[in-house]
Amino acid sequence: MTRYFAAAILAAAVCVIAIVAPARAQNQRFQIASGDLGQALDAYIHQSGRQLIYRVDDVRGVRSPGVQGEMSADDALAALLSGTGFSSRTDSSGALAIVRDYRPLGDERPLTEIVVTATAGGHGIERQKASFSTTTLSSDDIHRLAPLNTAGLLQGIPGVTVASTGGEQGNNIFVRGFPSSGDAPYVTFQLAGSAVFDPPTVAWFGNADVIRIDEMIGHVETVRGGPAQVLSNGQVGLTVNILPRTGTDVFHGVGEIGITDYGKRRFDGQVSGPIGDNTFFSIGGFYQNGDNVRRLNFASEVGGQLSANILHKFDQGSILVWGRILQEDNTWNLPIPIEVNDGTVKEFPGFNIHTGAIGSPQERELTLRSGDAFRFDHKGVGPTSEMAASISIMS
Repeated sequence: MTRYFAAAILAAAVCVIAIVAPARAQNQRFQIASGDLGQALDAYIHQSGRQLIYRVDDVRGVRSPGVQGEMSADDALAALLSGTGFSSRTDSSGALAIVRDYRPLGDERPLTEIVVTATAGGHGIERQKASFSTTTLSSDDIHRLAPLNTAGLLQGIPGVTVASTGGEQGNNIFVRGFPSSGDAPYVTFQLAGSAVFDPPTVAWFGNADVIRIDEMIGHVETVRGGPAQVLSNGQVGLTVNILPRTGTDVFHGVGEIGITDYGKRRFDGQVSGPIGDNTFFSIGGFYQNGDNVRRLNFASEVGGQLSANILHKFDQGSILVWGRILQEDNTWNLPIPIEVNDGTVKEFPGFNIHTGAIGSPQERELTLRSGDAFRFDHKGVGPTSEMAASISIMS
């Protein structure tokens, strides 16, 4: 009796497999646009009728290429996850889970993230094979760091120490292993692979002084040491490559308004989308007007930045044309007067070390030794006018 019962169960199981397998193999029509991976997975669940398990925090900020056309649910899911660093797995309960790809030891499949800066022959190498230190900061990482200025952006880079108390200008960046008394003599900033300024040799002027952070930054790649100074216009200490946010086949826009308790107002915005077959645009920047965090009691931080780019993708490679205009006046928050008595540091009488400023409304307009008039609110320390443009070809 038991033998017949087991045979009946086996026959029923075979019948279920025979019925379900063809159903899974049937083609369906999928229309899922490229964009946020979490939204793409939700659309897939709705269109396929299948259930997926994934962590919302894991897929946040990851982009999916989307999927269009008639195909099986398995093929559609594989296309949806292509290039995202995620894949589907069946867990112990039989549920279909979306998990990160982890490469086991000895597996030579390419990683989803490669180092593309300053390598011989222009070829990228896998991060784990690089003999020098590399770091990547995504747009989400930058928002979490919330740097006070561009120099502060590097506080997330191992081996780099930043003194960013000067405001937008005149900050110190120290790279481990390279002795320096200040400024940023061993640091080069690049925009889409093009150096912003020659290696700094002028006191109180580093590459970070002519770069501003806004919503046009897609991500940041850094190389500490290595061959950057030999095979590119980078520096022996640290090369920082800022990659712009480019357009996709989905229109996207973001806007931010910031208001401080010391009277500065700032607007950030970015818009991107398609303008033709395989051609995309992105434009954005910021404008600010108001007082400094140390309260000079007049509009000492005035100006903004505008960036734009056009990306065209070919079957093999792409071309990026971009331009940028920066015009901003800033104040320098240093030095700060203090008293030192027997090795003890004290506040200078009448000067608040946390909020005090050496500038004031009485110093808005000065007469220089040359006899020229100078106004802090018309021409501060920052770059008054800078234009940059470049064409990048990627194979």
